[in-house]
Amino acid sequence: MNRDTAVLVVAGLGIWVDGEPKVGKVETHVLPLAEAADEVVYVCTGPVPEDGNGVEFHQLSPSRWKPLTLLRQFVVALLLAVRRDFDLVVSFSLVPYGLFSLAIGALSRTPAHLGIIGSDLDVHAEARYGVAVRWLFRQFDVVTVSGSDFRDRLAAMGVPLYRTFSVLHPVSSDFADASVEADPEYDVLWLTRMSAEKDPLLFVDALAELRERSVPFTAAVVGGGPLEDEVRQAVTDRGLDDAVDVPGWASSPVDYYRTSRAYVLTSEREMLPLSLVEAMLVGVPSIAPAVGAIPDVVDDGENGLLVAEHTAEAYADAIERLLTDEAAREAMADAATEVESRLSFEAVGEEWAAVFEFVATGQRPADA
Repeated sequence: MNRDTAVLVVAGLGIWVDGEPKVGKVETHVLPLAEAADEVVYVCTGPVPEDGNGVEFHQLSPSRWKPLTLLRQFVVALLLAVRRDFDLVVSFSLVPYGLFSLAIGALSRTPAHLGIIGSDLDVHAEARYGVAVRWLFRQFDVVTVSGSDFRDRLAAMGVPLYRTFSVLHPVSSDFADASVEADPEYDVLWLTRMSAEKDPLLFVDALAELRERSVPFTAAVVGGGPLEDEVRQAVTDRGLDDAVDVPGWASSPVDYYRTSRAYVLTSEREMLPLSLVEAMLVGVPSIAPAVGAIPDVVDDGENGLLVAEHTAEAYADAIERLLTDEAAREAMADAATEVESRLSFEAVGEEWAAVFEFVATGQRPADA
């Protein structure tokens, strides 16, 4: 651990949804910094967790005009950086917070960090304006991503590999305390947001393929989102109502993990989906695409199955394999729970300690 590091964080990770605070991303992105740094200061305009793990919060009241809110956040963070001695300005998401980090770092002569979240790399870097995004990536002193695949992609964009680190996000041990029931209600579970990039309709197509193969199953497609009605209709159109439940959004996803034999993720792109890790913690072997940081936690054939092709047939093959090979499924279920040690606060703190050592010395630890 690096106990001599002071970090300033500027981000917008906490949000309000229908008047309720959603602070999960603050807990997974900001609080682990305190495992490796002596001082962590977070400037934000959204909600923060009650247990801050020693983080010093500067929580600003948002104004009705968002640009003014962002300007106030930038000014407060800049003043803190000028008046206090920080070793790194940490940000998550390029616009606007990565830009804030670059500006604050330049004005206070402090190294600047960018934590890339999803769309920065998958969408913006590949868009028509992507040349500017890729140029901005190269301006940061250090960049963190979730998984080795993203480091390789950044290197292809001209970001020196030695300046990038894979830092995963910790997960709540609450899920590790749960386990799968002896006689689960569902053979297969799909649980995440029902949106185009998550591709829930591909899961329904895979179930229809299983039905054509006369493979018996029960399944649940859980989540809310813009495709929820379309998913319900697809289940009906394919004659799967007798085997597939579509309950909508789940306030307690662990209840579904505990009652399922296998978890399926059909996303076209991902960093490291929380739902996948939660399922593994409970002991549910997963079937997932080999994208993003997923191969960093899913060892194909050991604690789950990776699907190389984004087709209904490929997913049906993987699902059929898990449902028909009980011994393999049970072995993968036992191995899946070991992800907890990789994604504990302490383990993620060690990954941040490697980042801080690099910023301080210019040298990467041998195992980073």
